[in-house]
Amino acid sequence: MAGELVALRISSYVWRIWIGGWNETDARNCELSLQDIQKGNDDLTRSWAMIEYSMILMVSARYREGNETIRRNFQALIERSEARPDLNVSRAIWMARLGIPWSLMYLGELGAALEEFDSGIRQYLKNGNEYGARTLKAYRAWLLLHCMDFTGVLEECDAIAMFAPPAIESGLDFEKRLLPAESRLISALRGLALIGLGRYQDAASHLRDAQREMERHPVIFDWYWRLSVEWGVVEVLLGTGDLVPALAGAEKLVETAKATAERTHQTLAWDLLARVALRRGDHDTARHAVEKALELADAGGVPLAEWRTHMTATAVFGSLGEDRPAIRHNELAAQLVTKLADSLPPNHQLRNRFTSIALHRRSFVASDGASRQKTKEA
Repeated sequence: MAGELVALRISSYVWRIWIGGWNETDARNCELSLQDIQKGNDDLTRSWAMIEYSMILMVSARYREGNETIRRNFQALIERSEARPDLNVSRAIWMARLGIPWSLMYLGELGAALEEFDSGIRQYLKNGNEYGARTLKAYRAWLLLHCMDFTGVLEECDAIAMFAPPAIESGLDFEKRLLPAESRLISALRGLALIGLGRYQDAASHLRDAQREMERHPVIFDWYWRLSVEWGVVEVLLGTGDLVPALAGAEKLVETAKATAERTHQTLAWDLLARVALRRGDHDTARHAVEKALELADAGGVPLAEWRTHMTATAVFGSLGEDRPAIRHNELAAQLVTKLADSLPPNHQLRNRFTSIALHRRSFVASDGASRQKTKEA
């Protein structure tokens, strides 16, 4: 019974963070509780608690540790689950189906993440779990976004929404509904994909929808998705040249991201501030911001943000006339793009699309920085 009470305490800390936002005290108390449960001899309760704990690892940039924690403890739980019908095995299955590809994606192992997502979706459909398959498809669209398949993201979102109307239609059964958390994720995904396609006004509409829903009816994990929504809002302002609110939004995003332990999003926030400052001609702020982004990236474990940061560093140092670091960051950006692309299967359409778009952006950002330096000298 003692082990079960400790597991319950661990679960409460985990869910407080997923619902209310990152909380260093809760995270620390959760880890202290893990020490207590490790002392017991109830292996199944310990495995369940560790799977719950992996949810904290996933949102604090400890992706490798989270992946290994899920795999190891899920296997132990499944092998002996019949002995403990009181444990929520279906929840453990969901965490494995989501947590494993999620962590692989953030580790930059895009091909392996795609394979895990597809495997999970097939298994859910085989078992008649349409809700699980649909929700997993939404997270798979997050992977497509990082692979630069913006059209694919929109197509996936349209398919999900067509299959599952919003939950306000109360006559629909649970399997058919698009719940609030999923609905705003779809809005965010659409907005971010439209930014990638250069359709800024359409993107702004979807991002505002997500913002309104978050303000009107907060739900679980809003704090996490808000980081991406606010990032997208600033990207729209930057893309349309509305630089004063873009700067204010980027500075706010940095502070919001710093209040979490998610270093990927912290890096992206500093990177965005650097790009906004560079566009405004504020070279001191641009340098400071990109150096903060590089500091986070150099600590390792944030490959989805790292290649972008080196692109931005290319532009910032190029605008300052510092050719040597600009060239070095340009080369690093190319190497990181190639490494991410190589994680996808040979000749896979996502591999070709990611490489093409990412390297095109690298050339654009590099030339943009050089042109700003020429303007400055003139």
